Amino acid sequence: MSTNRDDDPRYLVEGSAWSGPDSVDLKYYFGKMKIVFGSLAIIMIGVWIWFIMTSPLTHDRFWGLLGEGVLWGENELMSNTYKGCQTWADFFPVCGPDVTPQEFMLAMATERIWHYVFYMGVFLGLPSIFLFWRRPAPIRCNKALKAIYSWRRGRLFIHSGHYIEFKQKNFYDAIAQSSRRGPAVIELTDSRNPARKGKFKVGPYVSRLESQPARLLGQMRNFLLGYEGPALSEARPRRLSYPFWEWSLLPPRRLPADIDAQAERWLREHGLHPDDADG
Repeated sequence: MSTNRDDDPRYLVEGSAWSGPDSVDLKYYFGKMKIVFGSLAIIMIGVWIWFIMTSPLTHDRFWGLLGEGVLWGENELMSNTYKGCQTWADFFPVCGPDVTPQEFMLAMATERIWHYVFYMGVFLGLPSIFLFWRRPAPIRCNKALKAIYSWRRGRLFIHSGHYIEFKQKNFYDAIAQSSRRGPAVIELTDSRNPARKGKFKVGPYVSRLESQPARLLGQMRNFLLGYEGPALSEARPRRLSYPFWEWSLLPPRRLPADIDAQAERWLREHGLHPDDADG
């Protein structure tokens, strides 16, 4: 096996996998912003945990927002603030000798709402984006139907014919450390509204070869025509593999089980089925 990645079929087919004897699935270009939000969450949470653990004032303020020293536990700062509200200070409109701990906390939450919003964003918002952002469905190339199609928002998007027009998006990516690992963007026709197009980003992130998304779509042109060589066919895996950062608590979006039948039916209805051309 060649040690040059550019000549190694295992790298040349990265981002694709067999989905059937006549069909190949391509990865949807996904993961960059998920990595960004995940990294940002780790950094922000780490910084604030460090502040809370090393700064007594930050510690007391943070846990005080959660009721420590008033509703539960010991917190000198919040205990003194509550006592001041009961006796001499006018921190909130409810302050007075009869103010209850619950009324005090409700008044403080109303007055300092943006403190709660900030901490919820750091400790819940950013991690939730990473944990619940699920992987998009792949794009399928079907040699028997001479078509490429996918699924979005409950509808089929499809392109008929072996000629796949696409644009390779090149920009510097600090994570990929390259300006030639952007997605290849193709347009597929909305099956319910043929005048409408949907843009789909193709390719693995981060690919081990530069311009891999464009290379994949170039391979699919030959695949749809039946010209693909045995080296690529044999090297292509039986299922798509995904890096750990694409994991989500929600299941990934998948192509419907009957999408091939739906695509064939649409092609026949519009006179684009390969049998129509042969006839």
